[in-house]
Amino acid sequence: SARGEAAVVLDEKGIEALSHQECMAFAKTLAQKKDWKQAHKLFLVAATKTESLESPDYVQAIFWAGMSSARLGLHENALDLFGKVVERDPKNTESMLALASIHKKNGRIEEAREWLPGGAEKHPK
Repeated sequence: SARGEAAVVLDEKGIEALSHQECMAFAKTLAQKKDWKQAHKLFLVAATKTESLESPDYVQAIFWAGMSSARLGLHENALDLFGKVVERDPKNTESMLALASIHKKNGRIEEAREWLPGGAEKHPK
């Protein structure tokens, strides 16, 4: 039961008024409540509110958008988002493991192996 919990509804104007940090905090709260659809939307909005596409804030927002995409079963979207994270932060093991996991779920074992940390070196083609 949702007794004692205030429902927060944000319209487009309300979302626009939020800062990057506020978007991230709100999105993480939604994620904790397993409202992945709304969390995904807010993580993507948070990404647009960062200083640049190279900033750590952008990378973090895209990472969490990828996590929520994966939870929603939007595997191709999640692969794209995690790919962007690794592009900007090549040592981001969490994203590499997520990429490996999604490829494995989709039966793409070779691609999965390549994303395991050190995968390319361990499993030469």
